[in-house]
Amino acid sequence: MARLLHDWLTGYLEYTDNTEPPLMYRAWVGLSTIAAAMERKCCVEMGFLRFYPNMYVVLVGPSGKCRKGVAMTPGLILLEELGLGDHVIADSITTAQLIVRLASVSQTTINEETKEIITHSSITVFSKELAVFLGDYNEEFIMTLVDWYDCKDRWKRETKNSGTYEIDGVWVNLIGATTPKLLREKLNTAALGGGLTSRMIFVTEFDRDKNISYPTLSDEERKLGKRLVADLNQIHRMMGYFVLTPEYLDYYEDWYQSAKDNPPFKDDRFADYFERRPNHLVKLSMILNASRTDSMVLEVEDLARAVEVLRATERNMPNTFSGVGKNEMADVIDRMVRLLVVRGTKVSKRELVRIFYHDASVTAIEEVMRTLEAMGHATLSYEGSETFIELKPGGKHAS
Repeated sequence: MARLLHDWLTGYLEYTDNTEPPLMYRAWVGLSTIAAAMERKCCVEMGFLRFYPNMYVVLVGPSGKCRKGVAMTPGLILLEELGLGDHVIADSITTAQLIVRLASVSQTTINEETKEIITHSSITVFSKELAVFLGDYNEEFIMTLVDWYDCKDRWKRETKNSGTYEIDGVWVNLIGATTPKLLREKLNTAALGGGLTSRMIFVTEFDRDKNISYPTLSDEERKLGKRLVADLNQIHRMMGYFVLTPEYLDYYEDWYQSAKDNPPFKDDRFADYFERRPNHLVKLSMILNASRTDSMVLEVEDLARAVEVLRATERNMPNTFSGVGKNEMADVIDRMVRLLVVRGTKVSKRELVRIFYHDASVTAIEEVMRTLEAMGHATLSYEGSETFIELKPGGKHAS
């Protein structure tokens, strides 16, 4: 059956164009939706390594400002219309409950071409409140998510109340939303050092793209939605191994050797993520290929497009962990720097106290001001009894 759309992701962006969320939010929800339809039935083999099209995507932005939940809704609706509602988790859930749910969706399918029997347990998590989903410093849950990311052929876990579970073909795809502040509170050292954050794609934005007071769906957009579901069904039927063309491999080799010594930005907190960028790129290549064709042949255009999507996402990624670390005031420091960048002029301590009184005491705000001065990012000045702070030229790069 032929596809109705030239490219699913392009169609999805057109379908969601009359909404407020940033373009990158909408793009990654679309990519996560394609992955959810593919499940664990498709993969790429590179030597002893096998990559599946699951990803852990986190939309990061200020509360209420970027429309994170609004961005996620269309993807969830399309998956439900496809009939994959039982394979989607959209509510908060405990580790034990998630294990039970994962075991319950086990299914066996047969590749009609190769006659290979594929048994898998595939689930996509749509968590509009990722902080609630992760819980409070729940190291067991965090390490379970780390374990699931690599899609083990067989996964075993003993639970306190439900006995022992052995799950064949684990596949967990995740898209969640949160704020920088909640990231600081929920992703502790275990998450950073334990490998969860290196497996995540952080899509960080600061504001919505548009202001739409009364969003509507036109007749054309409704028709487009039906075509999206039809083609998503085609994607859902894909099964087997992707073939890598020689041109793809040549491009990948060049990118890999260059990327090894040229990370997209400097931040020690992303050191493990930099090591996993090649894995993310291969997964993204599969998803983008499935977006445009059923061929399962990875071409240079799939890899080039994946590289560009990743680069565009990484432009704001350094701001993701603003406030993540041992310094409890790091979030206030980052927000103060952004305020000074926007103002472009000096700001009084009195005004900073008014702005940040919910988050910090007067003493703490004075400490932040002195910290920025000591870091060489800002200059303090005094007029009578009032203290002022102003960014130095280039100080905007402090965050």
